[in-house]
Amino acid sequence: MKPNLYICHTAYQVLVDLLRAGRCACENGPHTMVLSASVPDTAALAARLDAAGVVKTVIVDETKWPGTVTGPFAHQRAARAFEKLCGWKFDRAAYENVYIHNDWSVLGRYLQDCHAGYILCEDTFASTLGPDQHLVTDQRAAPDFAGKRRTGKGYLYWGDSPWCAKVESEDAAKCTLFPASRLVTDSKRELLESLTDAEKAMVRSVFLTQPLPENAAGATLLLPRSFVEDGLMTQAEQNAMFKA
Repeated sequence: MKPNLYICHTAYQVLVDLLRAGRCACENGPHTMVLSASVPDTAALAARLDAAGVVKTVIVDETKWPGTVTGPFAHQRAARAFEKLCGWKFDRAAYENVYIHNDWSVLGRYLQDCHAGYILCEDTFASTLGPDQHLVTDQRAAPDFAGKRRTGKGYLYWGDSPWCAKVESEDAAKCTLFPASRLVTDSKRELLESLTDAEKAMVRSVFLTQPLPENAAGATLLLPRSFVEDGLMTQAEQNAMFKA
């Protein structure tokens, strides 16, 4: 098989795709991981990823892209402008599958300009199952939505673009946003719960910039969002996790 392409905008996405790439053997060289410059400490992280040997990295600074292109042949002109300004050119024939977690981005629009047939991964854990999906429903309520879906002209996000081939979900059977034919289950919970010692060592080599302390007493876990609010566990379960 050909290598896969993984496009990441956050450290969480890098973690997930590093592990997935490691479990997807490829006889034709390492997979490619594109890091948006929005990922913290991008250059140093890329060096550690390359050293791990599972992926080869490309850093793309999306801030160099000034905006959208309109008028005749807009998609083709936008793609060429992106390649010139951001310094990376996508070759669909070089990859088996193309994965991106955030298609509401410069890189996501570029994939649509290239008619990439990409797979949209969850931006955060189980994001397709969250109770608030107003971004998707608001987009679908727009008067130009049907025309964009039909013609492929203009941009649609969060899996609605006709150039998005599949949408991943933590549990496709519970996802009501898309028809079953467009969904595929890829459980990050199962992935993270099944890590081998070798995979844990690889993760440490990439993400730890200094050794962990032997005594973790008093350590603090900071959550940007409550698991309870997202319906992933009860308050008692979350409290027990904190105490552990």
